[in-house]
Amino acid sequence: MRGLYGLLIVVGILIALTGCEDSSPDQSIVITREHDGKTVTIKNGVDLDVVLSGNPTTGYQWVVAETESSVLPFVDSTYKPDSNEIGAGGTYTFHFKAMASGAAHLRLVYKRLWEPVPIETFSLTVRVNP
Repeated sequence: MRGLYGLLIVVGILIALTGCEDSSPDQSIVITREHDGKTVTIKNGVDLDVVLSGNPTTGYQWVVAETESSVLPFVDSTYKPDSNEIGAGGTYTFHFKAMASGAAHLRLVYKRLWEPVPIETFSLTVRVNP
């Protein structure tokens, strides 16, 4: 009987922890190059970070070309070099926040700002549920 009681306590704790994780609006979803062209579904209030490799020393940089600002507004971006070596690449992180239910098509482009055509694009459809 004692073993069954302990098992029930463990199961109860796991259910409580799972429920907290699912309902927390402070979650952050990390999206990488592997998600290009896909659709993801997130909850309202969740942060979405898109992480892409790039090298601004070449003149190219990732920029937000499209998003639905009422559903998934762009918050900010950061760049972290892989090393202190001259010419080293690094990682761009774009921060978005799900602010309303609906769908948003997100598109980022890798380009030189003075050139009209990007050399790479990243796209993602984000569905935001209440």
